[in-house]
Amino acid sequence: MASSPFSVATIVASYCTWLAEVFDGEAEGARRGLREAYRINARAQIHVCIDNTSVITGLIGGAPLSSQEAFLEFQEIAKIAGVNIKCAPGHEGIAGNEEADRLAKEGSKLPVGDLSSATYAGAKRRIKGTKNRLSTESWEQLLPNHKRYQDLRLKSATLECPKELVLPLTTLHHLLASRSGHGDFENYRRRMGHTDMTPCSCGRIKTPEHIVFYQKTRRLRAQWAGIIPKPQSLKEHWTRLITSPEHFSNVLKITGFYKNICPNLRKS
Repeated sequence: MASSPFSVATIVASYCTWLAEVFDGEAEGARRGLREAYRINARAQIHVCIDNTSVITGLIGGAPLSSQEAFLEFQEIAKIAGVNIKCAPGHEGIAGNEEADRLAKEGSKLPVGDLSSATYAGAKRRIKGTKNRLSTESWEQLLPNHKRYQDLRLKSATLECPKELVLPLTTLHHLLASRSGHGDFENYRRRMGHTDMTPCSCGRIKTPEHIVFYQKTRRLRAQWAGIIPKPQSLKEHWTRLITSPEHFSNVLKITGFYKNICPNLRKS
């Protein structure tokens, strides 16, 4: 019944001015289909066949936030009508389901209105898409002003949880310091007016790249996790290293660089 030619044709037409998801359309189709079937014959056994298990869960259990009104009305009618809800596997050649899909595709080609209304799921998707778009646009505007990040080939931004956050806090600190240049490094401390700068244990000044150029760490290079394709120079190795949290963490574990070789010995 639900997702029948009746329900799909009417729902597609009504949703042309709505910001909604397929989930919402199927929920609304179930509601209107059940409403019409009950109007035609209130005593008949009504079979509701849907290929979306999330919609089925909402019809028989707790109504979700999106299209909640449709789910609640369906449940109210189901209390007084003989309703049997079944899962109809999609794309299995089931006549009614295939016809519903065909009509839905035709409906998707209809002109879209001004989207004056929205379901919870539709609004949520739009907000997420807008946030991602604005974040990407902001990054693209800022990137040309930061040569360091261009050199590191950090050309994209995301609002999703970055893989760097799985690192131990100390490792994450060293990774971000190396990327930004804002850390226990000679040039940065000089710019900040610090007078208690300390060199590396080898006597050389501290730089972000020192971790791959230092002789003792180079001796252990064979033990570092392989970066594919293999870097052609130490400079390239460093660039690739700090853009890969996994490889950076591996090198720190093997060399103990910031703990044993080049520690921060400032007095504050």
